[in-house]
Amino acid sequence: MHSRTLTLKTPVVRGSETITELVFTGPLKGRHVKGLPVGSTMCMEHILMVGGRLCGQPPSVMDELQGEDLFAVLEITSGFLPGGRTTGQPP
Repeated sequence: MHSRTLTLKTPVVRGSETITELVFTGPLKGRHVKGLPVGSTMCMEHILMVGGRLCGQPPSVMDELQGEDLFAVLEITSGFLPGGRTTGQPP
């Protein structure tokens, strides 16, 4: 997966900036997963951290994602991870 754009259903306001979309770029690189524990299952915090790194947004933005946007980020980010499902792939 090389890139994916998510138009947020609920924009995130950060200071005077309103974020209406997240652009996830790939491929996954070391800088995206740096600092994550090795050999353990990723938790929601880890997936949001990687997602934020893939779309160039700080944790403060990722922490404010709501509902459908949050789950869309989790799905998109999982598609970048080894063994993750690509978007639209049946379970």
